[in-house]
Amino acid sequence: MSCFPFLVNVDRLKGIIIGGGKVATEKVHRLIEFEPDLTVIAPSVSDEILKYQNQITVKERQYVASDLDGADYVIAATGDRNINEKIYSDAKSRHILINVVDMPELCDFIFPSVVRRGKLVVGVSTNGASPQIAIMLKKKIEEMI
Repeated sequence: MSCFPFLVNVDRLKGIIIGGGKVATEKVHRLIEFEPDLTVIAPSVSDEILKYQNQITVKERQYVASDLDGADYVIAATGDRNINEKIYSDAKSRHILINVVDMPELCDFIFPSVVRRGKLVVGVSTNGASPQIAIMLKKKIEEMI
């Protein structure tokens, strides 16, 4: 995977996270400070996600393909490979960018390590080759600013 580091204004895009567990919660935490138009869909969602119900839409139910209608990007974080692959297929057929967690071969975009201080946003990624180096660089950048 060779990724170009776009910085995207997520408050102008409709994002969908399918999944409500630990990984989905982490994705919500990473996006929420950027004021996204975000919907989380899962039969059960974490209490942490429910805390954001005034900022995001939460639908506690099974995923259906029409959930992707109008979406600009999708994150598949169900923990079930078969469901994640179905979400991938549904997203690709609609030309929607998708991130399938823990399956880099099914990702159009990745989540870098992010440092944010006011208007300054810095993203660090090794394209998965060395997460420890990305963490180290993030810490160094945080110390610098």
